Amino acid sequence: MSTAIRNGIRREVLKYVKGREPVSMGIMADDLRKVASLRGLPDSDFRSVVQPMIATGKLDYAPGLKIKLGNTNA
Repeated sequence: MSTAIRNGIRREVLKYVKGREPVSMGIMADDLRKVASLRGLPDSDFRSVVQPMIATGKLDYAPGLKIKLGNTNA
C-alpha cells in the first residue's frame, strides 16, 4: 500500500471518528469505502492503518471493541 493511500485512510478515519459515538472497525471501513479515494480497499488495509493509530493513542478502544477518537495531540 502506498504512502498516499495510507495517509488518505488516516485522514479519513480521523475525520470519521471526530464527534461520533464509538464505532466498530467493520462499520467504519464500510462507511469510509463510500469515499471515492478509498473505494474497494480491503479491511486489512484499514486495519494496518488503524492499529498503529490505536498504539500511538490517536484512537482508543471503547467498550465492545469499538473505536473512538483518542488523544489528537499524539
